[in-house]
Amino acid sequence: EVFYAELLNALNGYFSDKFSIPLADLSRDTISANLLEKNVKQETLQTANKALDDCEFARYAPATVTGNLQEAYISAVNLLTLLEDEIS
Repeated sequence: EVFYAELLNALNGYFSDKFSIPLADLSRDTISANLLEKNVKQETLQTANKALDDCEFARYAPATVTGNLQEAYISAVNLLTLLEDEIS
């Protein structure tokens, strides 16, 4: 649970910094709108939403999580790398 909370914080921090949105104003809608504005591929947008969903699900329903922590970490790193390539 703690791992996924930290991973979610890291993702939200990335989106907050990348789009200059205060964390208090950050939402799934603002993230999606900014990604679309930057012409991010639909598949990448779906991957970002899935990563956020997975972290939130693990955080709020930890008893049902069966995922591999290393796999979640690698997926998040790959997502951020992909986003940097598509946005830059």
